[in-house]
Amino acid sequence: MKTRLLKKGLAPASVRLIMGNIRRVYNKLIEWDLYSGPNPMEKVKLPKVDNARDRFLTADEAQTLLAAVKKRSLMWHDISLVSLHTGMRLSEILGLRSQDVDLNNRVIHLDGKTGKRSIPMNDAAFATISDAAEKRKGSELLFPSQKGTQLPSDSATSSFARAVADSGLNPPNVDRRHKVVFHTLRHTYCSWLAMEGVPLYVIGEMVGHKSPEMTKRYSHLCPDKRVQTVNVVQAMFAQGTATETTKLPLPRKPRRK
Repeated sequence: MKTRLLKKGLAPASVRLIMGNIRRVYNKLIEWDLYSGPNPMEKVKLPKVDNARDRFLTADEAQTLLAAVKKRSLMWHDISLVSLHTGMRLSEILGLRSQDVDLNNRVIHLDGKTGKRSIPMNDAAFATISDAAEKRKGSELLFPSQKGTQLPSDSATSSFARAVADSGLNPPNVDRRHKVVFHTLRHTYCSWLAMEGVPLYVIGEMVGHKSPEMTKRYSHLCPDKRVQTVNVVQAMFAQGTATETTKLPLPRKPRRK
């Protein structure tokens, strides 16, 4: 069945979903004592899925996109800017409350998807979040809906998705890994930091990656540190000055009796 589905042209992710559902059905049948045989799905290897997005924005594309979002919605422009300048997930931004933001020290304190972390704000993020904190109307959320409730994550498909179309960033039949979506802003943040030589472990801490493996995907963007390392050692050595030494005679070995 797996082979037949793949031959029909279904994406590996779709096949995984179908086969996973079948596995869950058998597990429930066993749990409810409606089936006593072995689960035929136990030894089925599910197709691998590469969900990693490769696309990140250039500076010109980022400026164009945010300008297009601003024409659609000022609030979504601010939300998009915060993601681009902090690397925060959309769900984290939509759930951001005034108590999570320390404006005096310019730090955002999050209890996010992967635990607690603190994110320092640059000037752009600070100005946007300060303005949002001042404008909020009767809601503890910084970016609430018109009713004062938290916006759902899929709400980005409205103003943001239309702005992406306005910017012409997604050509027809583009591979999903190269498609510009809201998460591209977070991916751009990580990519730009890596390109500027920020250590990968720092990037992982800033964005709250679940594991170092997730951050390693940006390693190919990092400047080649090997040559720099050699030059650092050479520069350190050149700072030293040799002290004049005297060649001492070798000590005589005692004669054996």
